[in-house]
Amino acid sequence: MSGALVVLQVKEEDVLKFLAAGTHLGGTNFDFQMEQYIYNRKSDGIYIINPKRTWDKLLLAARAIVAIEFPADQFPAEDWSAAPTAQATEWVGTTPESS
Repeated sequence: MSGALVVLQVKEEDVLKFLAAGTHLGGTNFDFQMEQYIYNRKSDGIYIINPKRTWDKLLLAARAIVAIEFPADQFPAEDWSAAPTAQATEWVGTTPESS
């Protein structure tokens, strides 16, 4: 992310929070599309996800969310995502709608 604001660059504190939350641990199944995000693999077969790539995707998602002019009209919900969607809509102050 060259040219990004300093405030948006990943800091050691952010990486430590990712590690504490376990966001760097993937599963044992490897998909070729995830190869660019994999940092390494543990001896038990669990893939380790690169925290820098996680940060970059988190920023991309944040940029997409703030770009929505009327977020209450743009938050779809599917059956499989009902619980996470309800939690996310509560955080951003919207109402989930079925698509």
